Amino acid sequence: MTNVLTNAPAETFAQQVEQLVNVEQWLRWFAVHTLLGNQETNLSNGEGDDYSLYRGVHAPRFILLPHDLDTVFGLGDSSPDINESIFLAATQAPIGRLLNNPAFTGRYYAILRELIATTFSPAQINPLIDQVVGAYLPASVRDQMMQFIVNRS
Repeated sequence: MTNVLTNAPAETFAQQVEQLVNVEQWLRWFAVHTLLGNQETNLSNGEGDDYSLYRGVHAPRFILLPHDLDTVFGLGDSSPDINESIFLAATQAPIGRLLNNPAFTGRYYAILRELIATTFSPAQINPLIDQVVGAYLPASVRDQMMQFIVNRS
């Protein structure tokens, strides 16, 4: 997989990647982390850390799995820039080849737009934030998280 992401000829790159990688899941993974403002050193912001790869027997295309999500929604030990590039992951050359490939870039934009209109819309994300962390975080912190999503979107 890494050989294809790094070395596949441009004319067959998209086809080879689709055979090895669940591209739809990867694009969605990058879009979600972009909207969350994930500041952990992870693949979504150009670092090769804080993620895992999984390849099943019956579903053999690689998928991305996150971990270490304690610096999201504008919270944690770093201050995210709400205007940060949506292509921050592309600073890693193999991921740049994926995200900047004409076969995939439009799909990435479409997923970002879909997530902003649905999952990350205030109507959907705000009740989820309240439900998941309402018992643990004060209303002021939950409001900060909700406003971060609005500003980032």
